[in-house]
Amino acid sequence: MNTHSHHPSQKTVGRHPDRPAPTRVRPSEEPSDTKAGGFLSILQSYPVVLGITALIALLLTTVGALILRSSPDPTSLISPVSAAVLAVSSLIGGMASGKLNRAQPVSESLICGGLTAALLILVSLFFDGKGDLLAWGMRMSVLPLHLLGGILTRPKPKAPTHTAGKHPSHR
Repeated sequence: MNTHSHHPSQKTVGRHPDRPAPTRVRPSEEPSDTKAGGFLSILQSYPVVLGITALIALLLTTVGALILRSSPDPTSLISPVSAAVLAVSSLIGGMASGKLNRAQPVSESLICGGLTAALLILVSLFFDGKGDLLAWGMRMSVLPLHLLGGILTRPKPKAPTHTAGKHPSHR
């Protein structure tokens, strides 16, 4: 005769009828867009990345303008200084996008770099219209520089620790 009373619909674990069986929790059927690292998550963090990139570009442009002002021939340095400003701000923007999405920093920075390059091209069509090959190349350089920033922010694998000699049986 069983002295424990339990509801017949409750499953029991082992010899303990008073403990209900663990229930399996199914993973949510949530679309991948709303999970960490999804495209929607990247689009939500993009304004922050664009703001950081623009702020760094503005700061570097100010420093570049001060350097050009003190130069005896500033017109010859405009292209190299603007390329350096674009390169450094894009690299930092890629690092920022990689830091904002630790789960997939490389794909995050690649998508943000593509969006930034597309935005630069779109804006240049309104103001420049034609543009030479060098200008288009500089606009497209945003993409690989963002990607490089994302690669640099990838989590580093932990180095294996050598445990020989630390266990009491090895001494």
